Amino acid sequence: MGTDTVYIALLSKPGGPGSGIHGDSPYLMRRWLEEHPRTPVEIVADNDRAEAWFRDFPGVRRVIRLDREDWTLPDGDTPRVVLPLSTDNELLHFHHPVQAPSLQPHYPLIRRLWSLGFREIAWYSLCGARTYGIPHLLDEYRDRHRGQRCFVVGNGPSLARTDMPRLKDEITLGSNRCFLGYEQWGFPFTYWGIYDRFQIEQYGREYEKAVPRETTKFFPVEFLPLLRFENACPLNVVWSRGAAHAFSVDAGRLFVGYTVTHMLLQIAAVMGCNPIVLVGVDHRYALKRRYYAPVLRRARRRVTRALRGGLAYDLAFAMHQAWRKRRQGTEMPDPERLWCTDDALAPTHFDDRYAGGGNKRFLPPEPEEAARDFARARAWADRAGVEILNATPDSALDTFKRVALADIL
Repeated sequence: MGTDTVYIALLSKPGGPGSGIHGDSPYLMRRWLEEHPRTPVEIVADNDRAEAWFRDFPGVRRVIRLDREDWTLPDGDTPRVVLPLSTDNELLHFHHPVQAPSLQPHYPLIRRLWSLGFREIAWYSLCGARTYGIPHLLDEYRDRHRGQRCFVVGNGPSLARTDMPRLKDEITLGSNRCFLGYEQWGFPFTYWGIYDRFQIEQYGREYEKAVPRETTKFFPVEFLPLLRFENACPLNVVWSRGAAHAFSVDAGRLFVGYTVTHMLLQIAAVMGCNPIVLVGVDHRYALKRRYYAPVLRRARRRVTRALRGGLAYDLAFAMHQAWRKRRQGTEMPDPERLWCTDDALAPTHFDDRYAGGGNKRFLPPEPEEAARDFARARAWADRAGVEILNATPDSALDTFKRVALADIL
């Protein structure tokens, strides 16, 4: 059809035959059609419910039944699709009282529409429509570097002692403020990612300005409304329901870890990289213990792991979310739970500007938990025949085979 066509998606919920996709609203669909009576519309559906809209509204040209035909978006047609969804909102953890649409539960729907060719999705609700561009998903990068070497680069102090210019023509995955070294090293990394919720919410504007436009940027899909990136690639990053630590090579679902390096390792695995070489993963922090006691964190995690996946956990989580929304936001976390430059007894990153400049604050690192994440990555690599190497000089991480960078370049 022509470029004025607007598509409306009405798809079944994955895993629930015939049921609406989490919040799918016939009322909102009718309202949108009534507000746009002269707009040519095509409905993309995979069930019988959509047939009624073809009869009731003259603007609906046809219903495209995905369960009956193999359809993709025609070349040259509009890439926008409208979703009549009553999308729930979630509170940003470290802002008051900012709310953002809760997109993570809709990732299977986003992924399916993206596979059909849609690159812009307008979320329509009683408050109007907000359009988000989704140029990339991780599916696009599956096996892109099959059998090729890549480097997953941490931001530890050892990078200052590493011959980084030798990685210029290599596949590199970096994170957070790695861009502070680009000028000195003479090149930007191939890929960039961030996971830490506190850093995204506090320093998102800095990342938008500093990460090169051409770099593919990986981040959890729930932050799609917050970040304005060229070449954005939102990810579905979830807690493992069945285990405290897990490793995934499913492009549609990665697992949360206690370091962004865990996320980058999963991305490299999805890309098919082999070997995967760690650089700058010092795995040690010399900090004053200002934040709440590690023993309390461990006790809380043990309780959470025992309950996660059960009715009691889901009920407690829902009650907590409702309580937060009634408060209309949250206060900033207790300063005792954060650390900044003054708390470091030794360098924590490769560049003094990383933790300094404006008294930047960070959530406390948890190397013991991160080590368990790396153990899961090692277990997967051993099963899959993939080699993960640690080329970080004087690293405290002993999960992976140690190598000298000079010996492999």
